[in-house]
Amino acid sequence: MRFMWLLIISCASISTYAQVRGMVTGNDGDPLSYVNVYILGTSNGTTTNLEGEYSLDLEVGKHTIVYQYVGYGMSQFDVDFKGDAIDLDVVLNEQEYLLEDIVILADGEDPAYAIIRKAQAKRKEHLAQFNNYQCDAYVKGFTKLTSSPGKVLGMDIGDFDGALDEEGAGVVYLSESISKLYYQDGESKEVIYSSKVSGDDLGYSYNSAQEMDFNFYENRLELQRELISPIARNALQHYKYKLEGASLDQEGQLVNKIEVTPKNKYDNCFEGYLYINEDSWSINSLDLYATKNATKIPFADTIRIVQSFVPQSDNVWVPLSNVISANIAALGFVAVGKFACIYSDYIIGPVDGEEFSNVIYEVKAEANERDEAYWDEIRPIPLTNEESLDYKVKDSIRIVRNSPAYLDSVDRAENKFKLINLLSGYTRQNSLAMSSWKIKSPIYGINLNTIQGWNNSIAVDYNKSYDKDRTRRLSSSFSLNGGLSEEKIRPYFDIDYLANRVNNLFFKFEVGQVVTQFSRTDPISAKLNSILTFFFDENFLKAYDKSYARISVRRDIANGISGSVSLDGERRSPLVNNYLTSQKRIDREFSSNNPELPFNDSPAFEEHEALIFRANLMFNFKQKIWKYPNRVFKENSKWPTLNLHYKTAAPVLGADANYHLLYSRITKIWELGIYGETSMYALGGSFLGDNKPEYFIDHFIFSGNQTTIGFPRSYRSNFLKLAPYALSTNQSFFSFHAQHHFDGYILSKIPLLKRLGFSLVGGYKLLTSTDNPLYQELHIGLDNIGIKAFRLFRLDLVWNNVDCVDGLCQELWKPSLIYGVKIRL
Repeated sequence: MRFMWLLIISCASISTYAQVRGMVTGNDGDPLSYVNVYILGTSNGTTTNLEGEYSLDLEVGKHTIVYQYVGYGMSQFDVDFKGDAIDLDVVLNEQEYLLEDIVILADGEDPAYAIIRKAQAKRKEHLAQFNNYQCDAYVKGFTKLTSSPGKVLGMDIGDFDGALDEEGAGVVYLSESISKLYYQDGESKEVIYSSKVSGDDLGYSYNSAQEMDFNFYENRLELQRELISPIARNALQHYKYKLEGASLDQEGQLVNKIEVTPKNKYDNCFEGYLYINEDSWSINSLDLYATKNATKIPFADTIRIVQSFVPQSDNVWVPLSNVISANIAALGFVAVGKFACIYSDYIIGPVDGEEFSNVIYEVKAEANERDEAYWDEIRPIPLTNEESLDYKVKDSIRIVRNSPAYLDSVDRAENKFKLINLLSGYTRQNSLAMSSWKIKSPIYGINLNTIQGWNNSIAVDYNKSYDKDRTRRLSSSFSLNGGLSEEKIRPYFDIDYLANRVNNLFFKFEVGQVVTQFSRTDPISAKLNSILTFFFDENFLKAYDKSYARISVRRDIANGISGSVSLDGERRSPLVNNYLTSQKRIDREFSSNNPELPFNDSPAFEEHEALIFRANLMFNFKQKIWKYPNRVFKENSKWPTLNLHYKTAAPVLGADANYHLLYSRITKIWELGIYGETSMYALGGSFLGDNKPEYFIDHFIFSGNQTTIGFPRSYRSNFLKLAPYALSTNQSFFSFHAQHHFDGYILSKIPLLKRLGFSLVGGYKLLTSTDNPLYQELHIGLDNIGIKAFRLFRLDLVWNNVDCVDGLCQELWKPSLIYGVKIRL
């Protein structure tokens, strides 16, 4: 309701406002983009667009308009505004920075170092000025593909819903938003009141002035990895400085221009220019960029940040504009992206009447309902011709492409069978009904294991959405799996329903007969096992036959708390090897399908039934969320994540299994800035009472690896060399995993090695249980191995104190190499 009153007041005031408009160019005649244009003595202003055009709202009366651009001399003009629009073009000259009165000290240190030290000494004071304030913010996001490959991995990329022309170029993202920013004692909040996205009728932008708030008074700023501010506490250890000169602005403020360069171009550092006010030693403006050597973002060549500040009061300078741009190249795509944020109406001091909670970003439901007249009146940065055309063209395209006739024509074309569908699968869609059927590729589903032999699945999926943003949807699948050696067909069916994306209420029912690995974590994938079985006569996959029905429910319960429950009825049957004709490339027999007795070919257990109930609670303490009208997004909490699990098998309705298991899991990743990140994973629990699991299937089986191939995304919680079934338990247990990823901190300082872009990583793992020996692992490795954007590999040297092979364990510290692949096989 308060927003509606603000809207009414602002609309009632429109008649007292009009525009000063024009173009800002350099002395060479070229337009200057993102020049700050503001009213002297205020923080109210705008910037020029990409074509150098601007428009500024004024109240009737006398004003002084200031034109400010990083690296150029400031200009100002007095205007007596009487209500009629004023055209005012401005030419800015490159600033001359004089060095006549600067004395180089005897020790040869550039005078810039003394200025930087004074800025460092005042850093905390200036940082404290931003502890409590509020302001308005306008953000425009613009991303354009300048070229595209047409196809990626043989698949047509299309025209991006009409965004690309015949040359594969075009605007792929254009969005504007109006928001209010609040900061109070370390807490922040942003409320989006207006939002517009080109070509999207929902119109809820992902722009965020809060995310663009790169405060260089902080010691570090996050751009994929944390980068060091040029005035950070320890900046002198990482940067070189050169004073290029000093000049007076229009208000008589002496401004020092300092060139900033990293001592090591592979360090977490910026390059560019920093402009420091004399006496107050505050930031006047900055033009800094970071290369991919600094950010470790392989597809982003450079990320540039340009900020301009204006005096709000004595010794308090606040940002007026913040422009972030990036040059991006990957997989044949070349793009440029620019995000500009204009701040206005600052109120410095405690924020009154605004509640700070876990919601740090909120989009009002009515934000996407503004019409063109509203945006034409309120946007501080005029649209360029390209942007105006993009809005009009994409809105027209959207209307056409959402029409029933167009959707039917697309479906007719897309639903035709093509040879490529043998690899990708065949999909038949009904765009108007927002539904589709898909027959999965019979070729991709071919696998080999020693139980079934060569096996495959025929699978059909169905998906239907009930709203345009697909926050409510139904999915179902049916499959038949059969193996040549086993000569048995297994059916499977499931159906699930996602009710919404606000509390993520989700239901699922499944029934069928499947070949299931003894460990629910699937220690080896079907594809990797197929490769090892066919080429190396290794059969690590151990499984049993499960006929079952399951119903499960999950949802978010409260802020930072989510839960799930499930009930399974299972009939479990043992399986034996049927594929006995190995390739014999290696003189090795297949092991049995009994994980406890790999040399015993008899069935691993007797057929039995189980009724199993599971419950899980997950706690993300003090979790922050981004709230949209139709969904929420969750941020990682600064606190550890706690999971509580309860599992029980009840001996009722003919079921045989009888036990209770309670265990918990704690996980946390600590971001340590330039030093990388440390992760922790701890797991502990116990089977309760006197009833211990009789069947090996119900033991607690730890996530391990029996091969020399690993998948780094699971290294934080998996053992690298522990055979999955070697130290399983039906007693009490505890495991602990710690890993530190240096993220280039060490290797970026070593000659030759720093050019490779590799990262050092190391860790320690421990497992103890009542009925097993203490197990430990130490590992050290190289991550980020590869070239350009394809850094898909990792190599680790692992020492483990207990080595288990084919059910036999011996104690020794034995080193092994693990070849990590970041693509899951």
